Amino acid sequence: MNLIPEKTSMRRGLIVGVVVLVAGGGVWWIRVVQHNRYVASLSNDPRQAFTAMQEGKISDDEFHKSMEPRVQMWQERVDHYFEIPVGPQRVKYLDGMIDEMEQRRAEMKKERAKAGNPATQPANGPATRPAMADRQQRMASRMQSMPPQKRAQMAEFVAAVMKRRAERGLSTDFGPGRGFMPPPGGGRPG
Repeated sequence: MNLIPEKTSMRRGLIVGVVVLVAGGGVWWIRVVQHNRYVASLSNDPRQAFTAMQEGKISDDEFHKSMEPRVQMWQERVDHYFEIPVGPQRVKYLDGMIDEMEQRRAEMKKERAKAGNPATQPANGPATRPAMADRQQRMASRMQSMPPQKRAQMAEFVAAVMKRRAERGLSTDFGPGRGFMPPPGGGRPG
């Protein structure tokens, strides 16, 4: 009875198992890091982030996380609006934002036409996107988590934008994905 070959064989099996486990964990870790970098890169382009969510490349939660810097930028714009005295300066500020919205709408329309991807075309990605009712519930939950003063300011601001758009003869059907987000790079309208 020779125990040496059995011990050597067990050691080799253990070593191979550990190497395979470590290598698999390393590959998994690299993929996680790459995915997290990809999600972070989407904060610069909301359209790309939305498309990635529609195609199932990122989850709804990852989409919203990637948009956090833009939401913060948007809140800064709303805050700035309320710092401006009521009158012609506020109207000018709204006009600048509306002009940017219209420019983004036109750009998106051109991109969809160029890609042959009309806005009404359904997504072909995996069914990882939550149902519209779930998305609306999450949005309502996020709004409820805002302080009451911020919610009131947001409602007043949106009403002011809609009123000014109507005064200019423009559609009041706008919102996220329809030109109502700050442009890449952010900033305040001229």
